[in-house]
Amino acid sequence: MVSFSSCKKEEPSLGPAPSEADAAFTYAASADNPNIIEFTATNSQVRAIWDLGNGIIVTETTTATGTYPYAGTYTVTLTVFTSGGSASSSQTIVIENDDISLLDDPLYTALTGGPDGPGSKTWVIDSITPGHFGVGPDPVSAAGDIPEYYAAAPLDKSSVGLYDDQYVFSINAFKFDMNTNGEVYVHNGLAGDFPGSFENLGDYTAPYPDQLDQTWTLTFGE
Repeated sequence: MVSFSSCKKEEPSLGPAPSEADAAFTYAASADNPNIIEFTATNSQVRAIWDLGNGIIVTETTTATGTYPYAGTYTVTLTVFTSGGSASSSQTIVIENDDISLLDDPLYTALTGGPDGPGSKTWVIDSITPGHFGVGPDPVSAAGDIPEYYAAAPLDKSSVGLYDDQYVFSINAFKFDMNTNGEVYVHNGLAGDFPGSFENLGDYTAPYPDQLDQTWTLTFGE
């Protein structure tokens, strides 16, 4: 007697993609300050990323608090993720008055000089410090956040268009300027995206204009 049997390979089910309704959220002004807005996702069972419309991105939390030092209209977007995909929803909030005191934050002060400073700080690569430029594993290994694969010696990347770049962070309107002095240093895997690039000390130097009147963003996550 001969018998045959077969089985059908089961395809994994990822579940339905979330809808815009799954990305709904509510908000209310803080009891302490009308320029501080508290946001809450309606669905607490999702992974969430908030774009608070003020240069701040908050990840991996279904609640977020936004501070808005300047009067204006801001668009806030919540994006939620499930095994089936992602969905987003947006709302606008209106801040009636400036509250410059909200800019008195240690992170803002470290980056820009703060509201009582000159208005901006200019940053450059610390070219004389060992390990100022390097390569390490992603994700970070047990050794920690260090350049395990390669760490630049002091002035190791001179004349490649890196050390003369300036990064200017302003407190007013979160303005950002990058002064390239005509060239930037790019990873060899990106050289094709920069016309006129040429090999230089392991990677590539490329002509690139100043990037002015941009904005900067801080990202917070749990």
